[in-house]
Amino acid sequence: MGKLSIAWALLHPLQRVAAGGGGGSDLSSRIGEHNYWCFGPCPKTHTGFFGPEFNVDTIVMTWIVIAIILGLALLVRRGLSTGAPRGVQNLLEYVSEFINNMVSETLGAARLSSIGPLAVALFLFILISNYIGLIPLPFSWWHSPTSDINTTMGLALMVFIIVQSLSVGARGGGGYIGHYFQPYWWLFPINIIEEFSKPFTLAFRLFGNIFAGEVLTLVLGTLLGTGIALVVLPFPYAALGVGLGLFVGGVQAFIFTILTVSYIGIATATEGH
Repeated sequence: MGKLSIAWALLHPLQRVAAGGGGGSDLSSRIGEHNYWCFGPCPKTHTGFFGPEFNVDTIVMTWIVIAIILGLALLVRRGLSTGAPRGVQNLLEYVSEFINNMVSETLGAARLSSIGPLAVALFLFILISNYIGLIPLPFSWWHSPTSDINTTMGLALMVFIIVQSLSVGARGGGGYIGHYFQPYWWLFPINIIEEFSKPFTLAFRLFGNIFAGEVLTLVLGTLLGTGIALVVLPFPYAALGVGLGLFVGGVQAFIFTILTVSYIGIATATEGH
C-alpha cells in the first residue's frame, strides 16, 4: 500500500496523499503535500488548478524568495563600490555578467538592454527558489517553490506571453500568423503544437527535476531517521544530497533561462536576419 501511495503522489503531486492507516505520518503522506487555503469549503479532491484552493506554503515561500532577492539588491546598493567588487556585489555582478554574455551571444548586443534584465531576474528567482528547499528547516511548509508545478507553470506561461507579444511586435500581425505556415502551409498544425507545447515542456522539466530532488532528500532523511540527520550526522550522505541539489538546481535555472532567451530569438527572427 505504501508503494502505491508514493506512486500516486508522484503522478498527482498537488493532491494530499492519505497515509495507509498511519494518520499522515508515513513517507507517502508527505510527498507533494501542501497547506491549502480555500474560498469557502475545500473540495474533497485538491487539483491545484482552476479551483478555489491555494497552496499557501508555496505562496509564502515565493514571497520569501522575492524578499531575499530584494534584500540582496538593497545590500549591494548600500555598499556599492566602483572599485574591485567584494562579497555579495561580486557574486551578483558575476551572475549578471554571465547571463548578459549569454543573452548577447544568443540575441546580439543590441538587444541586451531590453532582454538582459528579464533573463537575469528570471535566473536569480529560479536559482534561489531551487536552492531554498535545500536548507534543512523542520517546517512542513518549507520547500522550494519550484517543486510545485503551479509555480513552474506560472513562470512558463509568463514566458509564453512575453515571447508571443515580442513576436507580434517584431513581425506584425500578418507576419506572426504567416510564420505558422512556414516553410509549407500543411505544417500549420505541427507548428501550432510545437509553439503551444513550449510552456508545458519548460514547466514540467523544471518541476520534475526539483520535485524529484526533494523526494530524494526526503527519502534519504527518512531512512536516516530525520531530515536534520541528513545534514548533521552522516557527512557523506549530506554532501552527496546537497551537492546534487546544488548542481541540479543551478543547471535547471540556467536551462530555463537560456531556453527563454532562445525562444525570444526564434520568435522575433525575421527574414534576412
